[in-house]
Amino acid sequence: MQQNSTDLIAKSAWDATLKYWKEFIVLPFIVTVILCLIQFLVVMQMGENSKTTLAVSILITLTLTVFGIAFATAVLKWCADIFSGKKEIDVAEGIKYGLSRFWGVVGTSLLTTIKIFLWALLLILPGLYKAVQYSQSVKISQLEKLSGNKANLISQKLIMSVGFLRTLGNIMAIQTVVMVAIYVFIALIYLVGFLLIFIVPPTPVIIVLGIIVIGASLFAGTFLYVFTNFQYLYYRDEQKTLMAKTKEALM
Repeated sequence: MQQNSTDLIAKSAWDATLKYWKEFIVLPFIVTVILCLIQFLVVMQMGENSKTTLAVSILITLTLTVFGIAFATAVLKWCADIFSGKKEIDVAEGIKYGLSRFWGVVGTSLLTTIKIFLWALLLILPGLYKAVQYSQSVKISQLEKLSGNKANLISQKLIMSVGFLRTLGNIMAIQTVVMVAIYVFIALIYLVGFLLIFIVPPTPVIIVLGIIVIGASLFAGTFLYVFTNFQYLYYRDEQKTLMAKTKEALM
């Protein structure tokens, strides 16, 4: 593999996702299930139209939103630790770090989305161009502790330095491979399920295969996100001087 190629980035992401699947996939799944279960129990106890149910639903929605944003930042922090050579990751420290960057990440995400939308109003292509240029903005906000326009500026400089087409190619290539793999996997699952219903009752077959499909989908989605994390980490490592000078100029 060539240095910092798409294959190398994908391998790093694959290895990390396989090794830390409990932290990357199971942990957020359990948190989501617990919160949804609490909401279900409240609805069953209080009824759908009670004020308590509404308050609990709003609270759980806000909690899931905050946790999701903080957890995404934590995963990038863990990926950075793995990239730097650490053998283990600190879950509590990662979540704490993610919470500390919550407002900066939210602000950067909103500003970046608005900018891309406004560029897209001109024509679709300018919007796509800016979307790729700003694609590292949130990760910069998460890891470099710079938000808003500063994160956008660093992302733009970073992408143009490492290569616009390279970045776009990475995204398209890995998404295509994952989507093809998912389609093939689902086709095999359906084939196996079709054969098994002639041997065992259909209900348990459907349940088991459904769990497998959901698990595979969660793994694929997590892998794609971890891939984008490692892409940024490799980019940052390549452009250490550029990153340092740009950050210093913006301080």
